[in-house]
Order: sequence, then C-alpha cells, then structure tokens
Amino acid sequence: MTDTPDSPDTCYGCEMPVAECACRFAGLGEDAAKVDDANLRPCPFCGGEADISHDHTVEESHAYGCRKCGVWFNDYLADDPIAAWNRRADTRPAPVEGLLEAAKAVRDERFSTYRAKNGREVGIEDDNGEMVWLVDHETMHALDAALTDYGESQNG
Repeated sequence: MTDTPDSPDTCYGCEMPVAECACRFAGLGEDAAKVDDANLRPCPFCGGEADISHDHTVEESHAYGCRKCGVWFNDYLADDPIAAWNRRADTRPAPVEGLLEAAKAVRDERFSTYRAKNGREVGIEDDNGEMVWLVDHETMHALDAALTDYGESQNG
C-alpha cells in the first residue's frame, strides 16, 4: 500500500482516479487506516479473505465482506460492523456438556472389584468399611480433561 494520496479523488490503493478505480481501497481516502486496523477475520462462509469497500453512493459508508463468495453488509447495519463481521457462533460443545459426559462415563464404568493375578475377585474398603469404587485410567483422564476445559471456559 502507498501513502494516502493528496487528492481525495484519488484511490488510496492504486492512486487511480476514484471514478476509474475498482480496487478494494477505492474511495477510502483518509479512512484507509480502517483497512489496516480492522483485523477482519476470514469469511465465515467460505474462508475467503475479508475486505472493506467504500460505498461511493452513500457518504462515509463502508461495506464489509468477502470478494470470493460475495457476502457483504454495510456498516449502517451494525453499531460495530467489524465486531459484527468477526463474531462467530461458538460451535464447540459447551464445556459443561463435556463435563457431564465424562462424569457419566465415570459413573457407568466404575467397578467395585477387580480380578487379581491369582484370579480372585478383590474389593477395596475404606477405613469405615465402605466399598471403594475403582475407575480405569482412561476414564479418569477424560474426566480430568473435561474439568480442566470447564475451568478454563469459566475463567476465559
């Protein structure tokens, strides 16, 4: 990119007269910094590079969108159009769901006895004579991971 041209009738990007320009910086003039500062995320539909375009028919209006798939919206449609473009639905499973699934697995896969090397069923009791539940390593590891994910989601 070049410095902003002296003439407001000159394109910021290609320095052609705005009336003849078709580049993505057409008409931005002093607003060209918006392109650099926008930090637009890729298109949520096709993954294409997001872009800002000046609407020559409406003063101080910009459109945000994707030239690859053609999805665009004007800045008057949102109070913060860049944040609106960058917003994505969280498609990850909710951490609490992962935690519940891991807890159910512990419940479903616990056991109170195990087969010793000599072939006998052995159980473990605590100091009060209560049966101690045993859980295999993989199931317990999954629960630990779900607890970590849940904790990070609450703090992040």
